[in-house]
Amino acid sequence: MATITCAKTRPEMCSLRPMAYEKASAQPGRTGEIIEFNIDPAKYTSPLAKFVEFIQNKESGMDLSEAEVIVAGGRGVGSKDGFKLLEKLATRLGGAVGASRGPVDSGWIDYRYQIGLTGRTVKPKLYIACGISGQIQHMAGMSGADVIVAINKDPNAPMMKAAHFALEGDLHEVIPAMLEVLH
Repeated sequence: MATITCAKTRPEMCSLRPMAYEKASAQPGRTGEIIEFNIDPAKYTSPLAKFVEFIQNKESGMDLSEAEVIVAGGRGVGSKDGFKLLEKLATRLGGAVGASRGPVDSGWIDYRYQIGLTGRTVKPKLYIACGISGQIQHMAGMSGADVIVAINKDPNAPMMKAAHFALEGDLHEVIPAMLEVLH
């Protein structure tokens, strides 16, 4: 999202978000070079920071970065309970649940499910956006999906325009109908 040049300093370094780019194809015979160098850890300590504890995530569910199908919800889901409906659809399709920033900020779903600039970048085969308006920050995290289906009451929402298939309607009516067909 930015172009940065460092004309007078070397070396340059950047970090990339997982799934931000397509994986390169294997090139037979290609090798890399390992350059070993010593680092003095004492140079990189701070009295202002210390490790307190590691808390392992105990929640189950598919990792968003590996999911071929993602059913994601936005503020249009309406509540924490609204995500149970999305979980049913995701389970039926063998996928994972995701969310835009709004539901995460509202405490409806954990941050690990957030997709977008302040969350995860994903590239599933199928992305079903439920009640997601389609702000640019969210779109940056999921626009690499092969097929995008949007379910929204607002036909003018940016997500509806970005979708391959746009279903205008209440997701609380559309998803149960989809589940009925997917038996």
